[in-house]
Amino acid sequence: MLTVRQGLVALLTLCLALTASATAHASGRGPAPAADRASPRSPVVFVHGYNADPGVWGALRGDLRAAGYTDAELFSFGYDTH
Repeated sequence: MLTVRQGLVALLTLCLALTASATAHASGRGPAPAADRASPRSPVVFVHGYNADPGVWGALRGDLRAAGYTDAELFSFGYDTH
């Protein structure tokens, strides 16, 4: 089970990783993945609540994929809440 501090550190790490990736892409360092070139949309990050897991977002992820989002644009963040 994660403590509140560990959960916040994990969430901050995820946010920093996504920001670093977007910054590298915007500055022209490294090639952009095909999904990034095809869509100007921001990535979607799913974070579940207490006593749940990333699987609770399955239906919404399916709806977003049907609307044209790719798996490269959808991220599920999971942590232990038990």
